[in-house]
This record gives sequence, C-alpha cells and structure tokens, in this order.
Amino acid sequence: MQISFILNAIQMITSIGIIALVLIQQHESGIYSKTSNINRTRRGTEKVVYNLTIVFGTIFVIASIANFLTQ
Repeated sequence: MQISFILNAIQMITSIGIIALVLIQQHESGIYSKTSNINRTRRGTEKVVYNLTIVFGTIFVIASIANFLTQ
C-alpha cells in the first residue's frame, strides 16, 4: 500500500467523524436556541464529544499536511 492511500483513508474517516460530532453538538445551540450558553461548562458526554471533535480535527490537519508533503 502506498502512504498516500493510507493518508487519504485517514482524511476520509476523520472528516466523516468531524461531521458527525459537529452535528451531535448542534442540537441545543444556534440562533433559535432558548437557553443561554454564556457561562456554562461542558460536562459528561458533551465534554467527551467536544474533546473528540478537537482530536479528530487535529488528526485531519496532520494527515492533510502529511499528504501534501508526500506528493
């Protein structure tokens, strides 16, 4: 297998993961939200989903840079 194939697969998997995680986070936020999220801390599942989004985003950026450098 070529390294570019592996990096492309990592990019596809992480991009799908980022989309899913962001959609999960959006259920209580937005312009029509009735709750105020100004001074609120993330707890439990919400914190895990938030941290996973950051991890997936970091992996995606690293894989993108590596894919660019290998071409």
